[in-house]
Amino acid sequence: MAETLVEGATVNAVARRYDMRPNDVSEWRRLARTGRLVLPAVPEDFGFAPIIMRQEPAPVACALDVIRGEVTLRLDAATPAVRIAEIVRALNATP
Repeated sequence: MAETLVEGATVNAVARRYDMRPNDVSEWRRLARTGRLVLPAVPEDFGFAPIIMRQEPAPVACALDVIRGEVTLRLDAATPAVRIAEIVRALNATP
């Protein structure tokens, strides 16, 4: 985004250089103009910061507690969503 502030630069050219969508770069420019995106004070300090995606999966919770009144059911994290929904419906149907 910062490169688009250099005289003669265009949003489309900068977006193309980094294989980005021009709309994203334009949105960042708008955020910078409204003070919602902070930029370095000196244009020469601008640089490109690549996004690095995690390769390993995020940790998953080990258990899910379904609580109704004094009843607590601890379900394994691998319990299918359909089964959890059935259990919740059954607990809600119980007076």
